[in-house]
Amino acid sequence: MSKRPISLTIIGWLLIIAGGIILITNLGSLSKVKETTSSSSIYILQLIYNYVKVSFALISGIGILNRRNWARFLYLICWIGYLVIYIVRLKPMTTGVIGATILFLITVFYLFRPKANDYFAGRKSINNAEMER
Repeated sequence: MSKRPISLTIIGWLLIIAGGIILITNLGSLSKVKETTSSSSIYILQLIYNYVKVSFALISGIGILNRRNWARFLYLICWIGYLVIYIVRLKPMTTGVIGATILFLITVFYLFRPKANDYFAGRKSINNAEMER
């Protein structure tokens, strides 16, 4: 079995920590829904979307740390969906969209490197095999 690359450890923990912080801070939004009896359906849909997005980040981070190959694809699909919705909603390319896209591309690079592929496949990477000789 291959050892987990440090990049995957960092990505997994960042997803868990960021997802947890966002989940806790978004709990205040639930009180706004209860306070306003005439909450718009768009606000409620955005709230549901945010909780689903954060839940997927938490699940993806835990899955990456536990060597679940589907977790990196979950991350990939969710972020592509997030970026598409973000771009459609805002239309112009803002610094937020550019920054999120760059962060996404860097993370995908590390999630699909040969060492990461070996880790998720459960085999030793070439570098680890050479070191054991």
